[in-house]
Amino acid sequence: MRDQLRYLFSRLRERLWIKPLLACLLSVAGVQPARLADGVIVDGAVPEVTQESVIALLKIIAASML
Repeated sequence: MRDQLRYLFSRLRERLWIKPLLACLLSVAGVQPARLADGVIVDGAVPEVTQESVIALLKIIAASML
């Protein structure tokens, strides 16, 4: 029985669609906690981001890329 299961698992790993299927299932499973966290109201824990700070950060990134 154990050899049969080992054989089935080895044959299953050879299939090309198994890894993308597992990645898809993990992605869908990862979305569920994100959906739950989206409903949580967090007051004060998120910093205030102004347009000026974003522009300053983009200027720094652009200057460092040169």
